[in-house]
Amino acid sequence: MRVLHRLTGTVPRDFIHLFLEKNDLYPYFNKVSDRLSEKEVYRDESKISEKTDPLHYLVFDIPGYYSTSPFQEYRQKTIRSFKGSLILLTSYSSYKQLLKAKFSSKQRAEFKRQKRKLCQSFDITHQFYHGSISKSLYDQLFDQFKEMLIMRFREKGIKNDDLPHWSHYHRTFYSLINSKRACISVISHNQKPICFSVNLIYGNTLYGYLKSYDVDFAKYSLGMLELLGLLEWAYANGIEKFDLLKGQYTYKSKLIDKEYYFIKSVLYHKSSTRAILFGNLTYSRIYLFYNLIRLMKKIKLDKLYKKLSTWWFRQRNKKYSPVSYSIRKREGNTSDVLGERIQLNSDTGKYLKKPLVDFLFASGERIQDVAIYSVRSENRTFLFQGKENSREVILDNNTLNQHYE
Repeated sequence: MRVLHRLTGTVPRDFIHLFLEKNDLYPYFNKVSDRLSEKEVYRDESKISEKTDPLHYLVFDIPGYYSTSPFQEYRQKTIRSFKGSLILLTSYSSYKQLLKAKFSSKQRAEFKRQKRKLCQSFDITHQFYHGSISKSLYDQLFDQFKEMLIMRFREKGIKNDDLPHWSHYHRTFYSLINSKRACISVISHNQKPICFSVNLIYGNTLYGYLKSYDVDFAKYSLGMLELLGLLEWAYANGIEKFDLLKGQYTYKSKLIDKEYYFIKSVLYHKSSTRAILFGNLTYSRIYLFYNLIRLMKKIKLDKLYKKLSTWWFRQRNKKYSPVSYSIRKREGNTSDVLGERIQLNSDTGKYLKKPLVDFLFASGERIQDVAIYSVRSENRTFLFQGKENSREVILDNNTLNQHYE
């Protein structure tokens, strides 16, 4: 697709970047209306310069509930691409009412149990930055978020499309947060982030833009707990729609009220023969591409493609395989076998973080009450000693080999 854009001189533009980050759609659209509220949300009274060049564009990732009107000098052709999804907060009188409508009493009780277990074992805070954040804290949070995202996608074994654009995100969101056009939601343990989301805001709509969590805390369902906290914050701050954007995930399917298609818009100048020719060529190629994608999904080839992509990514990143371990009870007196005490921030300790978090999830112990020891004469074995519970953890050879590479 990029080769086609270069050959035809088509200039691709990201609607999310133009509209939500810059709030400037010139020279592409002079009006945007929300089909759901039937309200106009953007207007530009500027005139197109006669010297505007290039004369044809491709604007992508336009949420399908927006109606876009190009400047009168341009003609627009649209193609549906991938699905997005919305939560319509105004359909429910309150956050509690939304939860009752979306989840059974058993599911709601499970969310409370997971949150209680998390707070029982860790010093947890959930903070929102919207309207004010210092540059030093912002830089620190974004660096930690980037590392979290890298580790999350290494675990999944797939490439992350956001990381190549991280410098842009880092430059952009500081001013957006301080002008209340974005917010950061952070769940932290002892002031260290373990779940994170960056969200754009336009009018009364919240856009879930970037999200990740510490993979070592997977058993606590941090992604869902963070999302529920964000929804509660949204109600308290007058948000009417929560756009979850792209991606089909289980947690989304439980919450969404409406699905839509993202739109690609091909714009070309009406008076330019070259623009008309290349604009229609671009439209035809994109139209055929997405019909091919839909055909692949229909015959399940997309799943094969994802499996092959995951396999290829993991082949190239073998040294980053997840920590693998087994856990067991220690019989007899543990004091006789204890070696040195291990700190979590040591070279060895970082490989014991996930086993420790899993141990805390199962036992309910508090992290500050658990000591970690090596076990004498067993170089792959370590002991977690809490107030009420203890377990031995045996790291596999591959995990240790990563450590000593």
